[in-house]
Amino acid sequence: MFFAYSFKKKMKSAGVPPVTNHHINYAAYVSPDTATGKGKRRITFPTFLMASAACLMLAHVVARPSLDEVQQAAFDIAAPAIAMAQGPMDAVRSKISAVSDLLVLHDENAALRAENEKLKEWYQAALMLESENKALRGLLNVGTAPAEKFITTRVIADGSSTYAKSIVIEGGRGTGIIKGQGVMSRDGLLGRVIEAGTRTARVLLLQDVNSRIPVLVEGSNERAILAGTNDTKPVLDHLANDHKITNGQRVITSGLGGLFPFGIPIGETVVKADGSVEVALYADPERNQHVQVVDYGIKPLLNDPTYSASASVETDADSFEPN
Repeated sequence: MFFAYSFKKKMKSAGVPPVTNHHINYAAYVSPDTATGKGKRRITFPTFLMASAACLMLAHVVARPSLDEVQQAAFDIAAPAIAMAQGPMDAVRSKISAVSDLLVLHDENAALRAENEKLKEWYQAALMLESENKALRGLLNVGTAPAEKFITTRVIADGSSTYAKSIVIEGGRGTGIIKGQGVMSRDGLLGRVIEAGTRTARVLLLQDVNSRIPVLVEGSNERAILAGTNDTKPVLDHLANDHKITNGQRVITSGLGGLFPFGIPIGETVVKADGSVEVALYADPERNQHVQVVDYGIKPLLNDPTYSASASVETDADSFEPN
């Protein structure tokens, strides 16, 4: 009995629930916190974070104008400090850009020096050719070319008339512009004056179907008539069937007929599949606001059959105005 009592006492002190009639007393498993009411549900950390985020979002929606004002005020206060901090960065960036520009200028300077040396060589060659040309002209007793007179004027209209491709320029007989004079841009020949009033003049462009200009193809020395087609590229008429013209050859005025002197640049050849040859013009009237009317001191042979009837158009009115 004594041992049984001692065993029960030890079991009780160890927290082992008592056994009554070989049955476990489950009431003994109730924790002290539960018995005293301390086992309430606690708020977990994720729940706390979600609740905090919801509160912040609600506060942002409710107090957004105030927060924007606070943010703007903070930016205003920090602006001088930001500007001061940005100053050294801008200075460094400027120095880097200056160094980069110096490197680019160095490369460009080297390229210009090389180009200048080539131009000097060409200049010496041109002087030699000029001297040789003068000597040969003296031996052959060739007359000097007529003096050129330039009248610079501006394009004032794309004249709508019986000519599909023509322009109207400022200046007429009062400024020395007369029918038959050539009109050029800085790129090459544009056309010729066909009507001249006292204040304006009409220029027939090379693209017009009425335009006919005697030309020479450099390299192959083929002579032809540059005929307008009302398109961007005129064609070469009266070519030999066995011509040797290739793409990219320069086309210049031939000097025949007395309309233009020899050597005025016009364009480059474009050989088509059927053997016909078009000319890509150097001068584009749509890209030129100012032109030069050139007086070579020669009178074109208006009765020459190589020119169209448009070359014989006379203007008897005191003033020609664009339509």
